[in-house]
Amino acid sequence: MGVVHLCRYALGREDCNQHTYAAAFCALATAGRMDLVVREWDALSRARIDIGPVGASGLIKACCVRRDVGLALRLFDQLLRRRVTFNRYAYNCLVHLCAVMGRCDDALAVYNLMRLECDEESLPDLYTYSALVRAVLITNRLEMAQQVRSACPAEWLHRASSKDSMELLLSCMWLVALADTYVPCSFHQHI
Repeated sequence: MGVVHLCRYALGREDCNQHTYAAAFCALATAGRMDLVVREWDALSRARIDIGPVGASGLIKACCVRRDVGLALRLFDQLLRRRVTFNRYAYNCLVHLCAVMGRCDDALAVYNLMRLECDEESLPDLYTYSALVRAVLITNRLEMAQQVRSACPAEWLHRASSKDSMELLLSCMWLVALADTYVPCSFHQHI
């Protein structure tokens, strides 16, 4: 009961900010009180309070803690409709959750929204592509490997640091090998 009272106290303070929202959402989820996470989000949404990108990522992470992909996608949709700004962490949390729960199409849909971001700090990164590879493998949707592989180097490789570039290049080479093994087509002309 202590976590619930502490979160309500924090959320009721006048100096509450997006970090407070994120911390409260995650604490309540960890305590097994997703009902209160949803209730608090609904109250904030009705009051037209902008929870910011950190609050949005905390809300999505709370769903990840509970492994509730359906709720995460519904809340993500609500956040989109409320025009809440997202950060890379919020997108990556949702892509990862969709991947590990076997929702490859949803992972790709979130990824495609992420690619439309104007803020450089919200664009896909190595973690995003790793989660997409995981989605392809978990769901055995190897026909989607080409989609993931073709997006990876063109969008991200030129922005990565040298260590990340090498890891990404190795990941892409692995994905190409996997795709060539299971999905016969000519990837080599694109490398």
